[in-house]
Amino acid sequence: MVFVNNNEDEIDRIIGYRKPDDFIVRVQDILDGNNTLPDLKDRLTNDPNNNELLSALAGKYVEMGNDDGATELYEKLLVNSPGNVSEEINGARYYLAMKKFYDGDKAPIESFIKAYPSSEYVYEAYSKVSRFYASEKDTENELIVLTEWSNKYPDDYSALNAFAWRMTELETQLDEALVKVRHAVSLLADKPDTQANIIDTEAEVLWKLGRIDEAVEAIEKAIKISPDYQYFQDQKTKFLESAS
Repeated sequence: MVFVNNNEDEIDRIIGYRKPDDFIVRVQDILDGNNTLPDLKDRLTNDPNNNELLSALAGKYVEMGNDDGATELYEKLLVNSPGNVSEEINGARYYLAMKKFYDGDKAPIESFIKAYPSSEYVYEAYSKVSRFYASEKDTENELIVLTEWSNKYPDDYSALNAFAWRMTELETQLDEALVKVRHAVSLLADKPDTQANIIDTEAEVLWKLGRIDEAVEAIEKAIKISPDYQYFQDQKTKFLESAS
């Protein structure tokens, strides 16, 4: 949702879903001119080395797709705080490293992952880098990244599921995929709605392994959780028809 002023200049935007209370608060801030693009620019003019303002304005530029503006501010942020390892500064490092990655230079993002292994941006890096390799059909590097990602976060069901599902598409490392996705299923014992989707991945892995009866048994568990979800029913039909 893009907000513009009377001159049709963008002053802010809201990306993605927000709960009603949060949405109302943010819209009121925008109407009041708080933390909008013009507001941040004005405040930064008066305090040009304020890291919080640099980071906030750079984030606005990222949302707007203004890579040049974001890059300039993030580079200044790193000049101001070369030894700072806060997530605010790591966000700048991550953005600049990914920008170079998309330009063909893998070294910066690989260095970032090694230098700041506990940063929240490492997880995001693995996700984006693996998707990029998939889009480029660079299966060798994609497999390396997916393996590193799922091994680094052995108790993260999303990383484990991403690895397992992609292995079904590539039809490789299926035994390892089964181990990882079954662990992901176990992690979601108290979240059945989410678990059902991971069980579907388990069923797909079993089907690719030729273990049809087990695949049907697995998908029936997902159907029991979400009986009205047609996709799960279609999966069961697919498995049964492949056995006939």
